[in-house]
Amino acid sequence: MPVHDSPIKQIRKDKKRNLQNKQFKSALKTSIKKVYTAASINEKQNNFKTATKLLDKNAQKQTIHWKKAARKKSRLAIYLNKQKEAKAK
Repeated sequence: MPVHDSPIKQIRKDKKRNLQNKQFKSALKTSIKKVYTAASINEKQNNFKTATKLLDKNAQKQTIHWKKAARKKSRLAIYLNKQKEAKAK
């Protein structure tokens, strides 16, 4: 355990940030799963919008890397477009 005040405060801040990051990542994962498990295309589109918002927010807060967020958004969009094409046929 640290003796000085500033490392003690840093440990407190790290615990708080770690908890927040876990919550953000968990919400992100569930929103992405909702895109894949939704029954109708309208639900998938709505869930896609919320997932992209969460991806952008997490990338902005540097919870995840911005390139990872872009890759996930791209893959979700490709999946959604394939689902639309399959329904159109």
